[in-house]
Amino acid sequence: MPWALLLVLLLAGIFWGLSRGPALHEKATMAGEVALDALGFDTWVEVREDDPFARKLYGITVNWIATNRIGMTFGVLFGGALMTVFSIRRRRTREPRRDLIGGVGASALGVVSGAPLGVCVNCAAPIAQGLVAGGSRFETALSAMMSSPTMNGVALFLLFTLFPMHVALVKLGLTLFLLLVILPLLGRGVLRGDRDRTLAQTAPAKKAGPDALPFDEGDSAPLWVLRS
Repeated sequence: MPWALLLVLLLAGIFWGLSRGPALHEKATMAGEVALDALGFDTWVEVREDDPFARKLYGITVNWIATNRIGMTFGVLFGGALMTVFSIRRRRTREPRRDLIGGVGASALGVVSGAPLGVCVNCAAPIAQGLVAGGSRFETALSAMMSSPTMNGVALFLLFTLFPMHVALVKLGLTLFLLLVILPLLGRGVLRGDRDRTLAQTAPAKKAGPDALPFDEGDSAPLWVLRS
């Protein structure tokens, strides 16, 4: 378990220190002067208005991949690390997970855990999948995915710097309303099946094979391993 937690912290530290932190700082200093492509910030292939559709599709796709190449790599690795941590914890406890919080509390937990990551929603998707696969509630995973690009410190700084106070407050209020009210309501309504599926992940992890044979003191350890 300690090595898994160390892996999570190491991945987060490397990503934030070498990539995401400097990138967000650059966006904050440039503000509205950032050059935007159709779906990203990096332009590896120039796309013009008079280009044919196939050329535009190719260029926009390449530029999107270039923009998200580091974040998506981190998202996949970090999501896998979180899934490993939660899976180990569930396997060691071997007890059904009790649902101690409701939908609003689960969404709030997602906001608190997702906002510090500061990744875009594309890169947060595999992280949310890792949370669900590790046993987190549906509301927590979805809230973490949506709050990561909208509620991180740099995004809030830009919001209150570039827009009037009343506009920033309205935007912040609507975001919190979406995360803490709409998501729990969706979990009780049209997305109830997804919510129930995550709540059902309370049983111990699936076994990789049949139970091992009982070991008697007179048995040979190597032979017991081979038979098992």
